[in-house]
Amino acid sequence: MLKPRSFRTDEVELLSNRIVRLSEEIYVLSRWKYGVPPLGGFYGADETRLRSILRTIIFHLVLLKLCRFRTDADNLLLCSTKATVQSKLSVRVAGCCAIECYIAVGKLSGECCEMKISIIKSTTLVIFVLCLLSLTASLTDAQQQRVRRGRGSAATSGSQRGMARVEERNVRAHIEFLASDALQGRGSASQYELITGHYIAAQLRQFGIEPAGDIDAASGGKTFLQTVALAEAKYTWNVVGQIRGSDPKGSREAVLLSAHMDHLGTGDLASGDNIYNGADDDASGVVAVLELARALGAGPKPKRTIYFVLFGSEETGGHGSRYFIARPPLPLSSIVANLQFEMIGRPDPKVPPSTLWLTGFERSNLGAGLAKNGARLVADPHPDQNFFQRSDNYALAKRGVVAHTVSSFGLHKEYHQPSDDLSHIDFAHMTRAISSIIQPVRWLVNSTFKPTWVEGKKP
Repeated sequence: MLKPRSFRTDEVELLSNRIVRLSEEIYVLSRWKYGVPPLGGFYGADETRLRSILRTIIFHLVLLKLCRFRTDADNLLLCSTKATVQSKLSVRVAGCCAIECYIAVGKLSGECCEMKISIIKSTTLVIFVLCLLSLTASLTDAQQQRVRRGRGSAATSGSQRGMARVEERNVRAHIEFLASDALQGRGSASQYELITGHYIAAQLRQFGIEPAGDIDAASGGKTFLQTVALAEAKYTWNVVGQIRGSDPKGSREAVLLSAHMDHLGTGDLASGDNIYNGADDDASGVVAVLELARALGAGPKPKRTIYFVLFGSEETGGHGSRYFIARPPLPLSSIVANLQFEMIGRPDPKVPPSTLWLTGFERSNLGAGLAKNGARLVADPHPDQNFFQRSDNYALAKRGVVAHTVSSFGLHKEYHQPSDDLSHIDFAHMTRAISSIIQPVRWLVNSTFKPTWVEGKKP
């Protein structure tokens, strides 16, 4: 038997997550090659890959101390403190031999596992994968507590491992799609706005965010999309997701994190480039909301409820936000704050590096509260542009919600031009800017602080 040793929280999560990914790869490989259900076994290069994957899985299970091995060729005993799965590896499914494995475990150094694989039928392979996924979920109580403690400490330091962080590669991946020519400028109330909405919804679901949009007629459950009827038989869409608050009292209050997902679509071909990609306006804001959803969804449940809302048709009159305000998922008086993210794709030379600014900073105590808790947030350096009134936040502010827009727009010449494309995005700035706002937002959704308007400054 291998000599047991202790593992750090990040090692436990890394190994267990790798088991899940490798198990999923087996399943995907079998579906891709043979259809559903597969008709035959692996062979050639696929068998080589399968051997490698299974060997790695077994090795990780050993490291996590979830496995003990019996040295005979017929049985493999997989044990944890919560569950025991004993399967005879000469398994028969529908009357045929499905899988035979022989596992020999040596020392950690050198060859650790040797596996002999006979006939493999994917029906049993799927069962084997499900057993692995179930097994990795049954870490010991002590390990689970260590993971939770690791997440709790990461809530106070976003740079620690075990908590989702903002990675430049993720920022780039989102915006490269959202601002691509394939989406034809995400025109308001267009099919490309709808495609954008489906992409955002898929990302939110992946991050564990709960749908909070329209009711699906078929399933009776909620979807992420809100369909908004406009004049002349046109439609626009919002995307709405939520994390329910964990505190009985605090959960009745909400923080709204928003951006608009539409842009100007396409224009005249005379200029040579007729696609208004809207990389800064406002694909960058959408990315901020998505990355906040990723980070907040990975951590401990907040005390207050969080809504992640991506509005449609902002560019043509704020139709999406007006629809949301008319049919809010909770009373508007229960929304303690709204942060709209708009044009953060490039730094503003009028403020320090990696700094964002807040429209209407002087109108409420929200900006000061966030800054006090670590936000690199300053007052809008362009008050003559009236940006406070120029985004979706303003409609909410007029209804009493303390609502502001977060931005770093430096009045660049690409505003509302086809040249607002990926070539002008500063990915490092975006990554740092979004990272800087996570902890202050986490403070806001876990505090009892209720932002208020400064006397005489309420819209």
